Amino acid sequence: MALPSSQPSPHDKGLPAPRVAGPQPLRFWRANEITPTHLSVFRTCPYQFRLQYIERVTTPWRYEHTLSQGRIAHGLLADAGRRLQHGATLLRDIQLEERARRAVPVREMPSPEAHDAAVREILEWVAAGIRYLRHDPDGAMLLVEGNQKRAFPGDLRISVSFRPDVVRWSADADGEFIEVIDYKTGKPRVDPCVPVISRFVINPLLEDRLGRSAWGERVRFTYVWLRSNDATSIELDRRTCQKAWAATTDLIERLLAEAAWEPTPSPLCRWCRFYRVACDADDPARTRSPGLLLEGPGDRA
Repeated sequence: MALPSSQPSPHDKGLPAPRVAGPQPLRFWRANEITPTHLSVFRTCPYQFRLQYIERVTTPWRYEHTLSQGRIAHGLLADAGRRLQHGATLLRDIQLEERARRAVPVREMPSPEAHDAAVREILEWVAAGIRYLRHDPDGAMLLVEGNQKRAFPGDLRISVSFRPDVVRWSADADGEFIEVIDYKTGKPRVDPCVPVISRFVINPLLEDRLGRSAWGERVRFTYVWLRSNDATSIELDRRTCQKAWAATTDLIERLLAEAAWEPTPSPLCRWCRFYRVACDADDPARTRSPGLLLEGPGDRA
């Protein structure tokens, strides 16, 4: 599963190429750790990727309600996962509410009613996640929010990482399997890179725990959509992974080779933290024709 770029080129032999004068193109350093978020941002807008991960442009702080809500819910679900992992009692509803109420910033809410609504939303998300975990009460937790990193066999400078919310043993009518769970608070949207990356990075963990080849085990990736109380599962057998892996490594190659970092204006720009701060690609003055002008040649200043 090595990247194509890791293979030696016949043109690499002989004298080194002469150094090119002038500024070198700006690229993403190969030794950086690549995450599914990196790939998602790059796919959405290369210029946003450049500002965020290469130039590391800072923007004025602003409260992002959806992001804050998601972090609080993930924190409470991680606590529930660890309690299940160690056989401890889950927090009662009143205790979850107390923690959520303390975590939601009061001064960022327009009213006490809005604060109460934010707390209720978090509790609904957490309840949906716990209900899913309880579908298989006997499932043994292997990992809770543990970042997994793995280098490519052909190029140890390049590595990918993924932080699953839960990895556990589970079972269905066809027998036991290992389930990788990823909680999502937004609208259901399956990222094709995430499941196969999760399989790539957890295989060494599984082989270490099981003492045998991980490809001999059934592995299932599950998105748990907390807002809609639903789930989407994807079987990660070798054939499925090989197909998705080709598309994922192609995207990684494009990221590592990118030098232009062109902006990609879209309706998503309004949710970008660089919008009208460090990027004006969506500015109508740049993206639209000025139309017929009142003044032109022949008019005195």
